[in-house]
Amino acid sequence: MHSDLHSAGYFLNPQFQFGVEHSENVMEETLDGTRSVIERLEPSIYDQIRMINQMLLFQSKHDTFGTLQAQRA
Repeated sequence: MHSDLHSAGYFLNPQFQFGVEHSENVMEETLDGTRSVIERLEPSIYDQIRMINQMLLFQSKHDTFGTLQAQRA
């Protein structure tokens, strides 16, 4: 990735998350970049933790992220 912001955009792209298989290195790099963006943009450690937890729910398709509607949207 060219920057942390590129990594975050890639990580949050549903096509990347659910459309194709990626190596652990790519997943780790995009997750780390996304965490860095969150740390820079959000001063509250509690909100950072909440955001990272939401990212992990998104990645593992838990809660509403796993519904058919969410996947098609």
